[in-house]
Amino acid sequence: MLIIEIIYNLAILVTVSAVSAFIEARWSKKTGIGKMLQGITFGLIAILAMLNPYELSPGIIFDGRSIVLSLCALFFGPVAGGIAGVMAIVVRMAIGGPGAVMGVSVISSSTAIGLIFYAMRRRHKAGITALHLYVFGILVHIVMLLLMMFLPKNFVWLTFKTIAISVITLYPLATVIIGKILIDEENRGRLFNEVRESEKKLKQLSQAVEQSPVSIVITDTAGTIEYVNPKFIEITEYSRDEVIGKNPRVLKSGHTPSHEYDRLWEMLMSGQEWNGEFHNRKKSGELYWEFARVSPIINANGETTHFLAVKEDITERKMAQENLRRIEERLRQSEKMEAVGQLAGGIAHDFNNVLGGIIGFTDLSLGLAEKGSVLEANLEKVLKAADRAKHLVKQILAFSRQGNPQKSTIGLRPIVEEVLDMLRPSIPSSVIIEADLSADTKPVLADATQIHQALLNLATNSVQAMNRKGTLRVGLHSASLETPCQGQSGEIMPGEYTVLVVADTGCGMDAGTLSRVFEPFFTTKAVGEGTGMGLSVVLGIVQSHGGDIQMESAVGQGTTIRIYLPAAENAEIREAATDARGRSLGTERVLYVDDEEMLVDMADHMLAPLGYSFTGMTSSLEALEYIRHNSDAIDIVVTDQTMPSLSGLELAAEAVKIRQDLPIILCTGFSSEVNAERAAANGISRLLLKPYGAREISNAIREVVDSDKPDALVYRGH
Repeated sequence: MLIIEIIYNLAILVTVSAVSAFIEARWSKKTGIGKMLQGITFGLIAILAMLNPYELSPGIIFDGRSIVLSLCALFFGPVAGGIAGVMAIVVRMAIGGPGAVMGVSVISSSTAIGLIFYAMRRRHKAGITALHLYVFGILVHIVMLLLMMFLPKNFVWLTFKTIAISVITLYPLATVIIGKILIDEENRGRLFNEVRESEKKLKQLSQAVEQSPVSIVITDTAGTIEYVNPKFIEITEYSRDEVIGKNPRVLKSGHTPSHEYDRLWEMLMSGQEWNGEFHNRKKSGELYWEFARVSPIINANGETTHFLAVKEDITERKMAQENLRRIEERLRQSEKMEAVGQLAGGIAHDFNNVLGGIIGFTDLSLGLAEKGSVLEANLEKVLKAADRAKHLVKQILAFSRQGNPQKSTIGLRPIVEEVLDMLRPSIPSSVIIEADLSADTKPVLADATQIHQALLNLATNSVQAMNRKGTLRVGLHSASLETPCQGQSGEIMPGEYTVLVVADTGCGMDAGTLSRVFEPFFTTKAVGEGTGMGLSVVLGIVQSHGGDIQMESAVGQGTTIRIYLPAAENAEIREAATDARGRSLGTERVLYVDDEEMLVDMADHMLAPLGYSFTGMTSSLEALEYIRHNSDAIDIVVTDQTMPSLSGLELAAEAVKIRQDLPIILCTGFSSEVNAERAAANGISRLLLKPYGAREISNAIREVVDSDKPDALVYRGH
């Protein structure tokens, strides 16, 4: 009968494992509610066992509560064990009888032993084996047998000999069985949590890869693409279906050196990571740069199963680096030209003095030569060669000159004619130049040198665009705009303009190229054939003059460029009396100062025949004394800049102190000290570039004397 009752109680105890597993699956024993539910569950099972016990005598009962409570404490800790123990104690005391004290003691001891083993288990983090459970069950039930001393004396021996063998044999085995079930459920729950955590991490990893700001590609060991993330699709413009199963070579542009691919595969096959740059091509054909890290994926056996490529689009960075390189190259070129300018400045003064003597005396001799004679022809050739040398020096100085535009009211036709004259000998005869220059175009407020440079740039570009064969058309006319029209910089507002037109019959440009031609450093020429600065410089010059540009072009139909420059307001071009060779006549009293006696003598021979009263001096100090005592006897001073004792600027500054309205022309071949602002501050009316002939100096004198109030300071003699 005892065995049957014990087996019945053990069957009830086994059900606790199923209920416990159900609770653990939904509320982890690590949570407060999980611990409470486990305690209540084990407490109810213990109560159920006490309500269906083996009753040795009224009030003396035996059941499986010791197994339930000890395992509850062992597996679920003090909260669950305490709840179950308290519930069992309350019910056992309610049942009462002579075995109540022993019953409460067994409940307490079983719970206490379970908690001790729970603490030991947590401290050593050791797993529980069947042997551990058996020893645990033996200990719990030996203590239970010892607690029989709390029974009435007449029941101690009877109870011991009736249940001791069954308790010490069957109860530990039941502890092992139920404990193993709980261990299996615990392991199953832990495995489930680990799987769930792994799935969570895998999902996070998947989301990170899918949302990565860099493109990610996974291939097999043959290089066949198995996975690409959305960033790859965004950058390359290929869909996932278009690249899965393909080789990454679909992105090759031919710009990445083949040896780089060889190095990539060599490193991957040896198990190393490769990193470098690819210059690839998108689906649309657009080129782009990317920095890539490609590494092998190795399994647990040390075998390479796949390759992983993590790639970052660095196109903007590469473009920025290229722009920086071009700027640095431009800076180096600028420094070279500055050095050229310094060298040119060092020799320009002396060279121009020598050249001035050649030009001046040749010009004078030409006036004395018999018309149609061999001497006249020879002198004209000398003058032409000297004029070419003069323009060569001027071009070097103009190219190296820095500073703000030095503007004056000028007509553009002489500048255009000069550029065309310079251009004709330097271009092939297969290029035909057609000029349509209106004689009544309005003057503009401009820097002659910069306009010269802009037109020369445009004409040179046109010749190159025609592959040195075709027709170059240059036009000049006035235009009156009544409504705004579109220019390169925005709207060209209504008003009076002088329009310069440069057209060619070259290859033309498509819309994409046309939209970028004015960008700095943009060029369609091959490396070494152009810097991409020509048109951007032209646009900058035109904008600095308050003008704008229109450009029309089509592939195969050539290009037409129109430069709109605002006409000068209230401009008036005065006609001066000239001789047959274009030299201005006059009767003014000229004080000419230059430390080169030859140039003083030459100026005398140039101006005296034209009617001017000439006084020449080679000392600036003597000239200053002459001005101090004879200021009213001077109509205009023409002075060189570079002289000992007093420079031209210093002489001018002192002269205007003596006579404030004294007109002064400053002659210079090159001087770093001369600029428009300083010259004007020192009372200079005009700057005249050396070398010059009779026409240039006489026209400059005539212009200054005839001007009531000069518009601005300008370099003359181009």
